[in-house]
Amino acid sequence: MKAELEERREKRMSVLELRIKHLKEEARTEELRLLIDSAKSSKELDSITIDGVNPIQEKELVEMFTIARENLVYAELRVEILDCEYVLELDAMQIEGVNEVQREELLELRMKCRNELIELAKQKKFEEQYNRYLGLLSGIDDIDELLDVGLENVNAEQRQELENIRLERLDYLEELERQRIEREQAARFEELRKEIEGAKTSAEVEAVVFDGVNEDQQEELERIQAQVLEILLEDEQVNEYVEKAIKKLKKEPVDVDFNIEAESKFRTRVKTLQAADGALRFSLIWDNMNDLDLIIKTPAGDVVHRGKRRSSCGGKLDLEMNAKPQMKAAMENVVWPAGKAPPAGKYYACIWHRNRHRGMRKSAPY
Repeated sequence: MKAELEERREKRMSVLELRIKHLKEEARTEELRLLIDSAKSSKELDSITIDGVNPIQEKELVEMFTIARENLVYAELRVEILDCEYVLELDAMQIEGVNEVQREELLELRMKCRNELIELAKQKKFEEQYNRYLGLLSGIDDIDELLDVGLENVNAEQRQELENIRLERLDYLEELERQRIEREQAARFEELRKEIEGAKTSAEVEAVVFDGVNEDQQEELERIQAQVLEILLEDEQVNEYVEKAIKKLKKEPVDVDFNIEAESKFRTRVKTLQAADGALRFSLIWDNMNDLDLIIKTPAGDVVHRGKRRSSCGGKLDLEMNAKPQMKAAMENVVWPAGKAPPAGKYYACIWHRNRHRGMRKSAPY
């Protein structure tokens, strides 16, 4: 009987111990579930040891642990990927400790972030290059150098902005160049004009070469050249005629008797035509519309005539007529006005019958 009671007691103790063990395992399982569920990081999760549970509970907890760890590692890797600032850092990152679905998502996220970092680096480089070009373009003063600048390593929008800036700079430089050329052409025009107008002979005028001027300025210089050349050629021709006339002079002029009628006509014509008077005067009068020229050679060698109206000693052609048919009562007058002392010496007066106008009788003496 005693043995039977002892057996029953032992069985009850075994059942009780088993029940206590189950309760402890259940409590431990619940504790581990809470620890696994509340873990904030994979590191915290890895510090949990699964013990004090039965195999079934252990299997369940391991599965729970694995899933929880995958989720935590996934979240941590995701944050790490998003926080990466360099492509090399991303490329060095190991994607492990997650399931296949999570791994694919993380790989896709890493590639996306990698592309974004590459794009950011590219845009940063573009911005640096853009700013460099801004300083470069604004400091170039040579048109060819400006056109040679290659706009590289910038985006399309920046390139268009830089092209606009280059065009504005080009317009500015071209305007400066245009103004410079105009100033040089204007200076060259004045230089050539003075050279032409200061020429002493027709040969000097004809030797002037027109360069460094624009088309309009060249046309104006050609016009001035033609005018000066005409004057100088006439002056040279007149000088030649005067010298020939002087050489042909066989005898000295003689005084003629005073003619009151001729003197009266002369004085009337002087008054009518308002001819000037002075310390010395040479006058020529005639009575038709033909073109006669009075030419005076001074002791200083100056020749006063229609093309050269003033001499260096103060004489001037005061009155010149009938280059075009004007009037029959014609007169030409060379005078040294008051205040201009004519030089002492021999003066030569020559008459050039320049033109017989139409309608004049062939029998006209001049």
